[in-house]
Amino acid sequence: MSTAIKQLMKREVDIRLPATRDELKAMGLARNYAMEALNRRVRNTAQDTDLEEFATFFDLLKAPERIEIYDNSHISGTHPYGVMVVCGKDGLLKKEYRKFKINTVTNGDDCSMMHEVISRRFKEIPDVLPDFILIDGGRGQRSAVYGELSRLGIPFACIAKGPGRVAGTEVFYLSNGEKLSLDPASKLMHFLCRLRDEAHRFAITSHRKSRDGKLQFSTLLNDIPGIGKTKGKAILAYFGSIQAMKHARVEEISKVPGISLKLAKRVADYLKESQTTLRA
Repeated sequence: MSTAIKQLMKREVDIRLPATRDELKAMGLARNYAMEALNRRVRNTAQDTDLEEFATFFDLLKAPERIEIYDNSHISGTHPYGVMVVCGKDGLLKKEYRKFKINTVTNGDDCSMMHEVISRRFKEIPDVLPDFILIDGGRGQRSAVYGELSRLGIPFACIAKGPGRVAGTEVFYLSNGEKLSLDPASKLMHFLCRLRDEAHRFAITSHRKSRDGKLQFSTLLNDIPGIGKTKGKAILAYFGSIQAMKHARVEEISKVPGISLKLAKRVADYLKESQTTLRA
């Protein structure tokens, strides 16, 4: 071992066992750091291989440095959210994830939701462009985003469940309309499904937080004397969001059908005095 280290370091190296508790502790730390560095290098090597295979499969000129993955989540059109997940050479870049609260679609149309998300993404963050976009969806989603992404010159594909919605049989609809498939056992299929699953996880989490926040808010309104379930729903429907309701004045609350000025003041006072944290 000393010979190998000497050749690597190009100088004499003295190897000995730790003689004190401090030296033993230092050796343990050094070993942990070395293992972390080795594991990081292994992960990066695997990631580079995945990205190279990714580029070959989707006919890209080089391995992508930034892949954005999109999905949305809702229940019958309620509390709809779209999300963007980002992957690069170092793996998932969670600090760059983004949520989009759907504003223009209320009927549960997934394709229209995806169109809104993609349009807003490039209006709100115009200076950062991905090398490739992967969208959870099929032909409908492809058609919905084709115009915007073609204008920007960004290659993309939609990943859809295959026959019987069996895992590993996913198919890919490219921007040019071509349909591709992969060996279910291939590393690239596993990599692409991991990206899709991460976007799906983030979308469901974002939707659940929004839904639970509104349920918590609705329950709080029900506790106010004279409000009850029906009037609580009316208040929430009138303002449209928790954030708007939290900052509403008494006069604004009294404009809700069925809410008198006296009740409106009670609502405002209750919310102000309540120690419950309302999540937006």
